[in-house]
Amino acid sequence: MLLKFYPEYFKRDKEQITLFRVTRLIKTLKLDQVFTNVSNRLLDLLWNDLKTGSESTVAAAICLLTKILLERSHPSLKEICKYLRIRTSMPYIHLKKLKINNIDFKSFHGLQTSSFQIRKIFHKDKILNQYIKLGI
Repeated sequence: MLLKFYPEYFKRDKEQITLFRVTRLIKTLKLDQVFTNVSNRLLDLLWNDLKTGSESTVAAAICLLTKILLERSHPSLKEICKYLRIRTSMPYIHLKKLKINNIDFKSFHGLQTSSFQIRKIFHKDKILNQYIKLGI
């Protein structure tokens, strides 16, 4: 039904829209280049696993993971979700569906409390690891 009224909806590039939302959030919240690089790399790495969510939910999940990997307190989850106009539970729920290197995110008891394990998972990606070292 939606395609009948908005045929361009079918043609849209969800990955580009998500990248645009991440980029706008980074610029609006005045985040640095390291945050941008890590976010872009995470989007590349996780797109196939996250693409089923809405663009805003995926953008929030990517920014939340970036924040955890860089061990930053800013931006808060509330700021991220407010900017993207989604509930604060949405990125967390979406990230719980992730499974990377046979590690199921469902087993984590919270993203902040499991931040060490999350960093350990992504440590194996050499490009991402290079950006993270620059940010510390």
